Amino acid sequence: MSWQIAEVVIYNKQHEHPRIIPFNPGSVNIITGKSHTGKTALLDIINYCLGSDICTVSQGVIRENSDWFALKIRTTNSEVFIARESPIDQRSSTKCMRLEGDKIKVPLFSGLRQTTNISEQQNFLSRLTGILPNASNVDESSTRDRLQATIRHCISFILQPQYVIASPVTLFSNVEDAFKQRALIDVFPYFLGALQQNQLSLEVELENAKRESKRLERKLSEAKRISTLGYEKAEALLSEAKAVGFSVESQAEPTVKDLHQALRAIVEHPFPRLLFEDPETLDALQVEQDELRGRALQLSRQIRAAEDFERASSAYESETKKQLDRLQPISIFKHLQGLQRCPLCDRDLDNPNLPIQELTKIYSELQANMDSVNADNPHLVEHINKLKSEKNVIRERISQLQTSIDQLLTQREYNKQLRQQNERKARVIGRISLYLESNAMIDETSPLREQVRKAKKKVADIEASLSKSLIKDKLQAATDQISHIMTSLAGDIDLEFQGVPLRLDTKALTIKVQRPGRPITLAETGSGANWVGYHLITLLALHKFFLKENMPVPSFLIFDQPSQAYFPPDLEDKEKGDINKMKSIRNMSEDKLAVRAMYDLIFRVVSELKGKLQVIITDHADLKDHTAFQESIVEIWRDGNALIPQDWLRPQE
Repeated sequence: MSWQIAEVVIYNKQHEHPRIIPFNPGSVNIITGKSHTGKTALLDIINYCLGSDICTVSQGVIRENSDWFALKIRTTNSEVFIARESPIDQRSSTKCMRLEGDKIKVPLFSGLRQTTNISEQQNFLSRLTGILPNASNVDESSTRDRLQATIRHCISFILQPQYVIASPVTLFSNVEDAFKQRALIDVFPYFLGALQQNQLSLEVELENAKRESKRLERKLSEAKRISTLGYEKAEALLSEAKAVGFSVESQAEPTVKDLHQALRAIVEHPFPRLLFEDPETLDALQVEQDELRGRALQLSRQIRAAEDFERASSAYESETKKQLDRLQPISIFKHLQGLQRCPLCDRDLDNPNLPIQELTKIYSELQANMDSVNADNPHLVEHINKLKSEKNVIRERISQLQTSIDQLLTQREYNKQLRQQNERKARVIGRISLYLESNAMIDETSPLREQVRKAKKKVADIEASLSKSLIKDKLQAATDQISHIMTSLAGDIDLEFQGVPLRLDTKALTIKVQRPGRPITLAETGSGANWVGYHLITLLALHKFFLKENMPVPSFLIFDQPSQAYFPPDLEDKEKGDINKMKSIRNMSEDKLAVRAMYDLIFRVVSELKGKLQVIITDHADLKDHTAFQESIVEIWRDGNALIPQDWLRPQE
């Protein structure tokens, strides 16, 4: 998605309202001012907000008076606000904030808060730019890991700091060490469209396609192997089927077709159905049987105790009867009260009434016990008979339960044997089915063969789109286009090698002037004016290509101090940037024309792209008599005006 910068925002915790530098999308924006006002820091702030690993904003006034940096970004149909905390005692901060919406109002300082971290912020900006999951085009012989293009690689195409734009050896920013140079070389083909935008997903798809193709080929190969066994395999399978209980009709001399028909009949033969099993019923019967057995045992003990008591009672009754028989004669004397002499021995009695009384009492007690025993015996017999009757009922129920349990256990054993037999049959049917399917698979019109053909074609198609030679051809075509645009743009500004074709070298990260004989590189062109000019036309040509081919690069460019090669900053500061009052070491009129031509080129390219490209320029120079230049000025940083407002400045300790 194309996006441009609407505002650069700086926060100071001592002030609720932030410092906002506005920019116009789709046009040229110029900030002109003297040295040490923060023009170069503006690029550092943008770089930091776009996920730089370190904060390169210079120490001193700007860092000491800034607590957060932010950008308001404008896309085709929405706005995004991204902010990042200014580091205090470290190289950077991971605290970030992001707001998204149709229209974003820049928050006050009190509204700042961390909503995300720098890693997620980088991922978001990459997605916002349209960078899809991808992998760099590293040679197979390389030991380096493949890396993904991200928003961080786009920095080389959108920022041209002062030290880069006039450099004889460095064409792009963000390549200050060998690792970053190598990374930009690796991802350059992605941003030129030589690699598929969905390169990484295509490579994953290729791996999956290869895996599926190999699986289908193995399946077809196995089908061929099984099918080649032919007649003997079919006969062997029929023998196995007979062995596990299938009914197979025998023929004297069956053909392969007959054998296959017999095998298909076996596969279609239904299995015997299992008898219905109800494990809950069996469990319930066994539980009931166990409970009844326990009750029967309890009854047996009660019956045994009652019978023991009955026997003891009978023995007591017999003994008591004998005692009563012995005491029966005492009844004769119960009317002989008051005798003084014994009627049997005629002897005088000391206590005439005592023996008779005692004997009579004993007799009465024995008679009472005898009556009680005679009264209890029928109840005891009835109780024993009742216990025995209940026990008999329980025994009968236990017998019934055992019959039912035996039936269920027999049914379970039958099902077990039938299940085992069916399992053996199922294994045989599985082998038969595999054999029959394998024969069907190797047919030229079989679905499997068609699947194999489609899988191979899919692998070939993806490999073709990822072909190294195709990538090389696309990269060559892209650099041809860009080189042609560069050569065309070079005719409009003051360069030493006018009319000589130019070539972008993405491997060396430089340009080459294709003069007859040996091409010369940027460093060999000589003079700061040439170096600035070649930087300008290279970046403008790249963005024309990016926009034409819809490449995932933010559609803005920032140039810092492009006039420095013509007019030294100290001289510009003295004359407040008015180049009409400056005297350079070169021819004054030629330098003025060269600077105007350079700006004219920028204005022309932006105009031709009809709002699709935004260019932001910070410069000492102020072209007073250049109408487009004057109309494009967004701020002038002179006479006390600068990036940091005067009322923000904190007293120096």
